[in-house]
Amino acid sequence: MKLVEITLCTNRSAAIKEFYGTVLGLDILEDQPGRLSFRAGESVLAFRENAAADQSFYHIAFTIPTNKMSEAKQWATARGITLFSREGQEEFSFESWHASALYFYDPDDNLIEFIAHHTLDNASTEAFGPEQLLRISEIGLPVDDVPDVASKLKRMFQLEMWGGDGQQFTPLGDAEGVLIVVDRRRPWFPDGRVPTVFETAVKISGTVPASHSADSTAEGKVLASESADGMAESKVLASESADGTAEGKVLASDSAESTASGSVSLVFQDGLYELESV
Repeated sequence: MKLVEITLCTNRSAAIKEFYGTVLGLDILEDQPGRLSFRAGESVLAFRENAAADQSFYHIAFTIPTNKMSEAKQWATARGITLFSREGQEEFSFESWHASALYFYDPDDNLIEFIAHHTLDNASTEAFGPEQLLRISEIGLPVDDVPDVASKLKRMFQLEMWGGDGQQFTPLGDAEGVLIVVDRRRPWFPDGRVPTVFETAVKISGTVPASHSADSTAEGKVLASESADGMAESKVLASESADGTAEGKVLASDSAESTASGSVSLVFQDGLYELESV
């Protein structure tokens, strides 16, 4: 699976443009009122202006060549980026993923990660620079019920669980791209902040179900439907809990046995996650 495009919200467009376009040196694809987008290797990172985004933050990761972690640290530091450090440690290893990573923040306090997957054949002889950000490979998706969300996404989009405990933290995908389904009450590694649930749009490429069955809840909501062009559409409801905290829940089911190669968008907007094939 690959993450084709990620759209996040911001209320600091000027600072975001400066950081991603100048500090990180990514090519600007769009620069228009209300929307910015940048080329990050094989992926697109986009931002939509939203005045309510002040209290939100996201977690995304960029894949870098497997042999460039040391250079990436030097490169980022030389550009004035303060790397996250815990007890003097700036580089973190993930044995189960055969990966290493470093973390920092953008102007919106989003948790940004450079990750080198040592199982990928992507070593580079070029000096580290913006072109070494090969793709966006992770997006965090905080939800209320991780097992429920993960099981439905696995069925619907042929995704495999890639580590995690299956209860509070479930990565879905592989070294090329991962949807990190996380309990909204579980602090992020490594900085310990509790995730926020806010508008997110994710377009992924891979194998997706060709058809879904319609289902409904006790409240009568349709959970999955077939669109006019035969592409499956599903929805994930985000509701308000008693304490006013947003909760994300997948409310879709499917009975598809056949699959079709294509891409799918996952959108969280106006209180609703929506997944649709494109």
